[in-house]
Amino acid sequence: MIEVALDAVITVDADCRVVDFNPAAEHLFAYETEAVRGREIGDIIVPPTLREAHRAGVERYRRTGIAHVLGRRVELEAMRSDGSIIPIELQIHAIDGVEGVRYAAYVRDLTQARRTAREIAEQREKLHQAEKLSAMGSLLASLAHELNNPLAIVVAQATLIDEMPEDRRNPGRIAKVRSAAERCGRIVRTFLSMVRQQKPSRAQVSIETVVAKAMEIGAYGARSAGITVIPRHGPDVPDVEADEDQITQVLINLVLNAQQAFPPDDRERCIWIETRRADDGVHIVVADNGPGVPPDLRPRIFEAFFTTKPAGAGTGIGLAVCRNIVEAHGGRIEVGERPGGGALFRIVLPVGASSPKTEAGEAITAGRPLSILVVDDEADVGGTLAEILDRDGHRVTLAVGPAAALDLVGHEHFDMVFCDLHMPGGGGTALHAELTLRAPDLARRFVFVTGDMVAGPARIARALADAAPPVVAKPFGRDDVRAAIATVFAEAAE
Repeated sequence: MIEVALDAVITVDADCRVVDFNPAAEHLFAYETEAVRGREIGDIIVPPTLREAHRAGVERYRRTGIAHVLGRRVELEAMRSDGSIIPIELQIHAIDGVEGVRYAAYVRDLTQARRTAREIAEQREKLHQAEKLSAMGSLLASLAHELNNPLAIVVAQATLIDEMPEDRRNPGRIAKVRSAAERCGRIVRTFLSMVRQQKPSRAQVSIETVVAKAMEIGAYGARSAGITVIPRHGPDVPDVEADEDQITQVLINLVLNAQQAFPPDDRERCIWIETRRADDGVHIVVADNGPGVPPDLRPRIFEAFFTTKPAGAGTGIGLAVCRNIVEAHGGRIEVGERPGGGALFRIVLPVGASSPKTEAGEAITAGRPLSILVVDDEADVGGTLAEILDRDGHRVTLAVGPAAALDLVGHEHFDMVFCDLHMPGGGGTALHAELTLRAPDLARRFVFVTGDMVAGPARIARALADAAPPVVAKPFGRDDVRAAIATVFAEAAE
């Protein structure tokens, strides 16, 4: 039976020396049975990096009789005759016979299974991105309006300040300009963070912040359609450990679904977003007073490609993506009926473990000014950053482009660098690479500044495989700049 088995079967004696390779094992490891018979199995198929652990495990089993692998399925790496490494699933069983105890190792090659899993994950990610782009496309008109409103304030108030520079009301106008500009920045950052492809990044996240971001992007379309969006936050809702952009995307999808489900009639239409703490975690509830989800459809509502929308009106992957995101965070998403009628979606996320924020960066930089090099080919942008740093007491030198920066580094001392990502001459990544050769300590105290938060982070990751400098997104404020400095020096202290 072993000779015709589809899986590789290797039989060894009590000294772990090969007794037999079945044909599948010969094919998998590219050895003839006669070439390996009598040899120690660890020298044949165990990669060199794992041999010491293998021998220690065998010796422990001989000494104590306690087996960590025997009878269990384990996944590990094995080596073929040409030295190539392959992933395998292994299960070992002891066999009592007239010649004493022997051990049969059943080996399955996982190469194709791993490749298939990667392809499925890639296709799932492509569907995820397609759903995000579909959702963002439906929000573009609302986004333009949401940006034009604060931009109208910026232009009008700046005009009044310019025409009446001595007017006593100018401080209030300046505050309005700043508030409107910050709102524009928040909207753009939220939108771009939703569209860009990036690996999930977990951190302590305020659920109220997530709801605010989702409403800033998704609620205008509802309001313009005559739908009232009402947020309600319970007391003492703790943070969760989550990817803020992904949870924001889930809420935007749920708000869009609720908006699209309303029939075009004159009745009052509302969407509620509620947050509260419960015994099983943090609850986020998105409910509406629309037609609801029929009970017979609720078991299938989170299936991929299942949709109740007319043909061409939906992909049927939005709620499946929502479920996958929530479950990847260790939570769950449920659908039910709102008391009084309508749909109710409940997200339950585990409470995040409280982790004190490091203050190492602030401690290192507190009480002393830094010598900072700012590099940007647009003097107005670089000059604005330099002014912010100067107001904090730092000594700032502005270099217009990478060439000028390298010339300055050659004969001046700097504690750190703020550098624009996209510039002629290779940009910030080329400057960082050059500093790694010329001034490696300075390269470790490097901050990228960019307005490209879609492709920019991926470009940095490709160019700097072994480093991950902080990134300050444009538009930036004083707090963003201070946080970047603290991060740089906190990492330097580790």
